[in-house]
This record gives sequence, structure tokens and C-alpha cells, in this order.
Amino acid sequence: MSAVRKEPNHIDYGLGNAKLDQEGRLITLEFEDFYSVNAYFPQSQGSIARHSYRMEWDEALREKLIVLDEQKPVILCGDFNVTRSSLDVYPENERLVWAEQGYMSEERESLEELLESGFTDVFRSLYPEQAGAYTWWSNRLGKRKENRGWRLDYFCISDRIVEQVTAIKHLTEIYGSDHCPVMLEIKL
Repeated sequence: MSAVRKEPNHIDYGLGNAKLDQEGRLITLEFEDFYSVNAYFPQSQGSIARHSYRMEWDEALREKLIVLDEQKPVILCGDFNVTRSSLDVYPENERLVWAEQGYMSEERESLEELLESGFTDVFRSLYPEQAGAYTWWSNRLGKRKENRGWRLDYFCISDRIVEQVTAIKHLTEIYGSDHCPVMLEIKL
């Protein structure tokens, strides 16, 4: 969850859809001037049924974010369980087959559709060509130590507040998970 200095005005859990909210994947914090949305996107897990669930979840989230963004800016963060491009995957991990989890073209297309609906991938906007900036590594075979991972964790924000970003950083030196924290600094 994101760290904040003020208590939110309101906290909302889920997407408002009983089927999609069974796994507790979304928390929305409403503040006076913005929404902070924390998400843990579903994995397709190599299953057609799970992939369909993921696509339905992505669509419902996109619709919710568009509605929120009409009211005030949105800061979305979390584990998106997908990479945007080959820059975001260590070359030996790159998968081009649609059935490989975390790199399915439909999942990437869904992320791009979210971005096209008024949101910016903050890291990629500041570092458009940077490779090797991973946020997840397999626990097997020392992948993290060798930086052989994937960028699965994002901050995506309303386009209209991009100029207010002062920094974004992957805190790769912090252990305790197979993901590293991602820090966003923004002046709202």
C-alpha cells in the first residue's frame, strides 16, 4: 500500500462486482485532491478460465479508473502481473507465446488500453529506453542477485498530473519479497 501523510477521506474496497472482488485485489483511498488506487492484478496462470477472469477484471478496473479520473486525478500503483515491452523483461525470460503468464499479448494490450484512456506509466515516461529496471525476480537460482527479472510493478497516473512527478525509483536494495518497492514522489 502507498505511504501517505494524511488520513484518506474515504476508503473503498474492490470494484463493486461480487465475482471480481472475491480475491481482495483493490483498495481505493480518496483524498481531497486525488485518488490513490492500490491494485494486485490477477495472474492468468496458464489457464483459459483464469485468463478470461483477468481480462474481465482489467476491463472493470479501467472503467472504474475512468469514472474516478472524471472527478479528480488518480494515482494507480501495484503489481500489474504484466510487462509492457521487451525492455521490461530480462532477455532470457522473454516469452512470445500467448499462453505464457505475465507476457500475454492480450494482457499487454489491456495495459496499453488503460494508458490510452488517460493514464501514464510514470517510469516509462521518465525512462523510455531503460532496460534492466526490474521489480520482480524469481526466487530460484539467484535471479535477483544477477538482475534477471521482470518489471511488473507500476505507478500509472492521470495524464494531467504527470508534470507534477518529481521522481520514481525502484528500491531494489530492499529485500523481503520477490518484488522490490517502487517509490513515487509527486507534488499535488
